[in-house]
Amino acid sequence: MDRRWWRAQALRYLMRFQTEHTCGLLNVARHLTFGWEAAELVHSMRISEYFEEKTIHSRSAIEEYVWSNHETWTPRPLLSVHVRMGDKACETKVVQFEEYTRLANRIRNRFPYLNGIWLSTKIQEVIDKTKLYANWNFYYSNVRRPFGNFDRLLFDTRSST
Repeated sequence: MDRRWWRAQALRYLMRFQTEHTCGLLNVARHLTFGWEAAELVHSMRISEYFEEKTIHSRSAIEEYVWSNHETWTPRPLLSVHVRMGDKACETKVVQFEEYTRLANRIRNRFPYLNGIWLSTKIQEVIDKTKLYANWNFYYSNVRRPFGNFDRLLFDTRSST
């Protein structure tokens, strides 16, 4: 089993995308995920601020914020949650998505401005359950995921954002 796992990992590494292609895919995904929020942030800036900044030839507040650390822009604060089910049951106790959201709500009690969760998971059911929690903004990648338990390995073809 260990040799098969290692071979699969090595093959995946050798078959990975070129760096430029991966960056292009990440840019598209980032714009689809965070584009509207970034646009609303820019749009909320007062017009007078824009013209004042333009005449002085300095950066606006949003430019300073976005370009200050030269990293990918993401809405902050953002809680990152990784939900694993099915395949991890042999190694550890499996916790349902509802438990993760209870913990997120407890964290929000300490940090009241927290309203976004970056959700990483392999199960489509978890993505579908996010609609039940309207008080959170969930962000996740748009990939095909198995629907249901890993034992069945049925892939869901519905699109997610």
